[in-house]
Amino acid sequence: MILALVGCITLEVEPKPASTGVEDCEGCVANDLSGEVIALVNGKLTDANTAYTANAELEDGTILAASVFLHDPDAIDGEGAGALVKLGNLDLGIDDLGDGALARAAVREIAWDPDAGLWALAIDAVNDEWQLWHVEVPDWGAVDQRLPATVYAFRTTDPIYWEPAVTGMAFVDGQLVLGTQADAGGAGGRLYRSALPTGWSVDPAWPDDETYYADAVLTELWTAFPEGLGVAGDLSDGETTEGDAVVAVRAERSSAGALDENWLWSLGGLDGQEAGAPLGVMFPVVRNQDIEGVAVIDGVPWGVDTEGVLWRGEGSEAARGAELAGAFTDPDNGIRLRGAARVVLP
Repeated sequence: MILALVGCITLEVEPKPASTGVEDCEGCVANDLSGEVIALVNGKLTDANTAYTANAELEDGTILAASVFLHDPDAIDGEGAGALVKLGNLDLGIDDLGDGALARAAVREIAWDPDAGLWALAIDAVNDEWQLWHVEVPDWGAVDQRLPATVYAFRTTDPIYWEPAVTGMAFVDGQLVLGTQADAGGAGGRLYRSALPTGWSVDPAWPDDETYYADAVLTELWTAFPEGLGVAGDLSDGETTEGDAVVAVRAERSSAGALDENWLWSLGGLDGQEAGAPLGVMFPVVRNQDIEGVAVIDGVPWGVDTEGVLWRGEGSEAARGAELAGAFTDPDNGIRLRGAARVVLP
């Protein structure tokens, strides 16, 4: 089991054109952000011409995947409408495997660390495998960029490989943590510590794929939630004013909790038995439109649901904030926000 984090990831990145050509955010604005902001990822696949069932493929065969956005939740107007900045699209390069997997790969979560950089959790829908992507950001102050992403699939011997629903990811105290939903029939969701991949090697189950599977088993089970409860959609990547990293939790059946609510839990004091404790903050949700992103900005926890509504996670019931869907070119069909991360800009 290899669990040491790499202090800094350095990859050779071939220069790419600044513009992606993916028109999905007509209402996005110039990037004049600084300080702590929320990074968001749209989990809908990119190409509107395929009814959002595939990523965009350029004439040279390059695959452009999910869009990444930046938002300052404190910079809103009097009606609560927030400015959204499009940082760019994840650039997966050419699909050398030739099985069409990159065209269908969908991002589920993102996480950022000042040393490790930006990472994405994705699902390869063709092969039904979880992946980690290391994302290079050429310029955090630019817009509509290509963001080169290096794909590492979890090995078939990795504990998290067999999880059906990995729903949260964050760096907590410099350690990458992945979280899952509860099992519908019983056990609570699980949290895994994960190392970061640094290269590829052949997986015994698939000896022909030399540059696809990570070169080591990355994850180990850290702890679990009580029965019927698990990660709704994300973990935090910063500390609240109360000093604890947080996670959005949901129930998988009514006997474990209300099905139209998510709750903010502390991740403090993990002892290997059960995960954290409730903080008494409730997010009202529609079932399966959960709080998919959580980010702690300047000590305040924020949640974002799949439809692009931000919620300020303080008090007994989270307060509704900015509605971001109006910035998208196709807000009715082209948006399903998946994951959030705190990013500190210069």
